[in-house]
Amino acid sequence: MINEKYSFKDFTDKSLKNIDSEELNDSLIVGSCFAQEVLGDTPMLIDIFPSDMTGVHFERCNLINVFIPKTCTYDSDCSIHKELSSDTGIINVNKDNFLNNKKAINLTRAELIAVNPLQKKKGDI
Repeated sequence: MINEKYSFKDFTDKSLKNIDSEELNDSLIVGSCFAQEVLGDTPMLIDIFPSDMTGVHFERCNLINVFIPKTCTYDSDCSIHKELSSDTGIINVNKDNFLNNKKAINLTRAELIAVNPLQKKKGDI
């Protein structure tokens, strides 16, 4: 069931660590923004949810720089941690590498255009 209290809301740069996890447990959160700003060059995931939160599924949420507990899931429409290297122009997509041990996907500009033609700009091949 959709968690009305936490769906379709903006929690940018806010922590939810002090709320009762029962407000979130075993619910569906849709269309909310939980993005956190990270200062400096080192990417990191910020723990903003209660430590005992379980069974939460996120759909179409912004979870950039947010640590998602192992007992929770998110769909492919969620925005997660992404880093663009200004030196190489390569996009490094890190799908919470800390949790699921998947290798990061590195795409050059040409590969990105091949995957998503809508990203093409004037002057691209």
